[in-house]
Amino acid sequence: MSKVSRLTVSTFGTRGSQAVSNSESVQMGGNTTSLRVESPCLPEGMALVIDAGTGFPPMAGSIAADGIVGSSEQGDGHENDQVVILFTHWHYDHILGLTTAIPVTFNKKLPVHLIGPVDNGVGPKQMMQDLFRAPYFPATYKKVASHFSFSSLEEPSTYVILIHPKGGLKIMALDEFERLERKGGERMPFAAKSYHPLSECLVIRMLKTEHPQMTISYRFDEMPTGKSFVFMTDNESMDGIPQAYKVHTRGADLMIIDVQYPQGLYYAFTAGFGHAWAGFAVRLANVAGIMRLGTTHHDPLSSDREVLAIVDEARRFAQEHLDKADSPEGLLDPNNIFACQDYGRYEV
Repeated sequence: MSKVSRLTVSTFGTRGSQAVSNSESVQMGGNTTSLRVESPCLPEGMALVIDAGTGFPPMAGSIAADGIVGSSEQGDGHENDQVVILFTHWHYDHILGLTTAIPVTFNKKLPVHLIGPVDNGVGPKQMMQDLFRAPYFPATYKKVASHFSFSSLEEPSTYVILIHPKGGLKIMALDEFERLERKGGERMPFAAKSYHPLSECLVIRMLKTEHPQMTISYRFDEMPTGKSFVFMTDNESMDGIPQAYKVHTRGADLMIIDVQYPQGLYYAFTAGFGHAWAGFAVRLANVAGIMRLGTTHHDPLSSDREVLAIVDEARRFAQEHLDKADSPEGLLDPNNIFACQDYGRYEV
């Protein structure tokens, strides 16, 4: 795959809770959450991933097909090749793909950097130690760990991640970032005596979502183009929109958000499970001025037809907002609501 010219999101897994395979789930697919984010702001050879559900093994094959395989004596790949995985949380449907992503997990020529929250003392490294453990999996952590590195985010919203095509990746404290941003952002530190302007960076901000475990929503701002993307999975519907949510999502060109349940099921049974129905997603999009809305984390019990019915529900709700408004300006167009599917690709 050639280097992209604009912020692009590929969804290799869009199912929630558990993977499925049946004749009624062919269109949407059955892989659990895993996305790849591409941008001209990424260094050559970097694959940027969100979560490693069962969509991650086919993504790993795609990453290898792009030539991101690590350096070797045979000369294939490059010494700067790396895979960076941003984790939203540690539920199985967001991590199990690590165990069978052979071109990444078991390729010791290829550096892999895991970044994620700390929950009950468990960060990325502890998650790997727990996941790759006998008798639950034959390859133990020590057999696969040598090419992995880890960054734990104790309080995710107090950090900013910067990625620059020459400077690489830098995790920076929010207060330091904001001070430098106020000064114009011309000298953002990436390494010793290595500075690059903020205007050339992909900026990643984080927000804790409403879920039974510590879960992160990621916002990606591509500074050269002004394009922005928000990924918000595993988030409970709320009556009100918290101010932090408004700030985190404001003006995003694309938001992909958990809309696991139809309204009837949500209010009858699944409220409190940590997932949402379409009403909350549309209200958030309208408050934040979001241009396009993709639904994800589809219920494993939902057929393709039922997933599309949830999209229709979202569109009806969005149309109701338009009908009641004095002006459509800033409100979500129902035609810009869609269901994400496995192996989908969306330009931001």
